[in-house]
Amino acid sequence: MAGMAVAPWPGARGRRAVSAREPLRITVLVVCRDERRALAALLSDLRAQTLPPDEFEVVVVDGLSRDGSREAALDAARLWRREGGPALAVLENRRKTLAPGWNRGVGAARAPAV
Repeated sequence: MAGMAVAPWPGARGRRAVSAREPLRITVLVVCRDERRALAALLSDLRAQTLPPDEFEVVVVDGLSRDGSREAALDAARLWRREGGPALAVLENRRKTLAPGWNRGVGAARAPAV
């Protein structure tokens, strides 16, 4: 999926988790545009992995998708919230290029590694 990666981010050093109850270790940042099927599969895989849900979060930044990608991410966020899953934030990138989406997502990340 274009725009998907998990990598350490040196600028995150010194960031602290939101609270003692949420010891976030990693933020998974997904930047996409018109990737509904791949995004749905990725979110399903992230939800099924074994890291405890209070140790990671997912930030999806959608770049003006026209295929329902943003809506699929919002649906997943509601489901995860109901089921006690990890935090899933859905943001909008009003540009069609990836760099502003990465910047927006990194700015929203709460964990020390992105």
